[in-house]
Amino acid sequence: MAASDATLSLWTELKRRKVYRVATAYPVIAWVVVQVAETIFPLFGFDDTPARITVVVFAIGFVPALAVTWLYELTPQGLKREQPMAPRTAPDEGHAGDGASKTTDRSIAVLPFSDLSPTGDQEYFSDGIAEELLNMLVAVPELRVISRASAFAFKGQHIALPEIARRLGVAYVLDGSVRLSGDRVRISIKLIDARSDRHLWSERYDRAIDDILAIQDEIAVHVVDKLKATLVRPMKTEQVPIEAYTLYLRARHASDLGDRDAIQNAQSLYESALAIEPRYVAALTGLAVNLFRQGNMRALGEIDAFARSRSMIEQALSIEPNYAPAHAHAAWLDIFVNRDLESAARRMERALALQPTDPWIVGRAAALLFNLDRIDEAIELGKYEISCDPLSVPAWWNQGIRYLARRNWRDGMASFKTVLELNPDRPGAHASIGEALVGLGELAAARSEIERERQSDERSIGLARIEFAQGDRIAADQALADAIERHGDDHPAGIASIFAFREERDRAFEWLRRASEVSYAWLGDDLKSIWFDDLRNDPRWLPFLEANGLAPAQLAAIRFEVGMPWQPPAT
Repeated sequence: MAASDATLSLWTELKRRKVYRVATAYPVIAWVVVQVAETIFPLFGFDDTPARITVVVFAIGFVPALAVTWLYELTPQGLKREQPMAPRTAPDEGHAGDGASKTTDRSIAVLPFSDLSPTGDQEYFSDGIAEELLNMLVAVPELRVISRASAFAFKGQHIALPEIARRLGVAYVLDGSVRLSGDRVRISIKLIDARSDRHLWSERYDRAIDDILAIQDEIAVHVVDKLKATLVRPMKTEQVPIEAYTLYLRARHASDLGDRDAIQNAQSLYESALAIEPRYVAALTGLAVNLFRQGNMRALGEIDAFARSRSMIEQALSIEPNYAPAHAHAAWLDIFVNRDLESAARRMERALALQPTDPWIVGRAAALLFNLDRIDEAIELGKYEISCDPLSVPAWWNQGIRYLARRNWRDGMASFKTVLELNPDRPGAHASIGEALVGLGELAAARSEIERERQSDERSIGLARIEFAQGDRIAADQALADAIERHGDDHPAGIASIFAFREERDRAFEWLRRASEVSYAWLGDDLKSIWFDDLRNDPRWLPFLEANGLAPAQLAAIRFEVGMPWQPPAT
């Protein structure tokens, strides 16, 4: 450890054990007592001796007081011996700080399979095979399966399997390769006990490519058998033409890249797959999710994109009423497009009944709980999602939003710092850290974070608020005018938040009504922020919430039965 690191570690431990507080407070208390002694003792006929003894006693007691503070902690049960602070777990070590990955005997990560095809251009196919196996294993409630985003994060890195497993917090790793040549496919696969780096079994499958779906079923059953888990429902794969399946894998691969061009490319690939097999439920659901993303990033018109997304998902459910991801996305649309939380609750209950441990579905259930103002429950589900997906930027992002809504500034800030460690370019993260710092009263640090924000509207709106908080009214008025001119149309709730923070309530409600009229998707989320605290006692606040179905009584009346997903037994 470097000297600077050691110094920082010692300083952190001194602060945690409150030694520095005692060292600061002790001389102050001693000085006060001595002053009192010098004033009181002469009244009773004493000379200077008692006062000098008091000074000596305090001087002798300084070091022992620090030692006692270092060694013991005062608790309601009395003095208890202090324990050394556990080292902080870094993000690449499983993010255990938020209740995430604990290694259990029934935990597994499916790593991306290597593409060994002669041309080396079938990566989407090898990735797709691995992801399909992962999705099938997720359906087994007894298993904790690390999500694709986290498991695939090590792609292309030369890291030993035991180290990958340690970082993800799993006991087993499924690894393999795919060689596609003509109409034949060879899949080599191995299941590894990562704790001992021991191969439990390996298999090679040489089949016609038309048998690929059957091969996936066979491999998944073998894995489950080796992990001694019991299937509560048979795994089922859609039987579709291989051409449609290949296009679907390419579409999903493109969509996972996340940028505008890739998502638009995924759109055409999904549509091509559906042109071959119109009843392909997974492709219909993928297209529905993709359409929502395009509408949200305004790559397509919001109204048209959201309507088409709803149409696709209803079509998928009419073909397969028990397809859990479709129910989960239908609930997502109910939350953020229709603002029908009652319908969202029914849809989400159905999705969870079908796949209670799927982290993608659990994350959406947490979003519903958050919108129902059941924030503590949402945080607990978020911890589970992170345990299955410790390298997921959205999972950490959403958890940070929940902590900020709970006014847990430090955990919220830690979540968004993890977001930036995983993706330094993630828009909105610096602004969210800035919000936490405002909550902590650290305005200069908050300004520094907001100025680093990459997303134009978040930076502009954030600067308008921080200028006001720092007392520069002229600069605050100019920043407000700039924010309205640049982002009044696309972020009316953000403009409302500036006026609310400035305690200009009439203008704040004016802009909130605009946000409501344009069906701003994230209104329910935004209203939980610190920026609207000044409005909560205004007589117009409750009627506004009621008009948007967000009043406490309305939310409490919505029944949403959700238990914690299967949790690993304590080890």
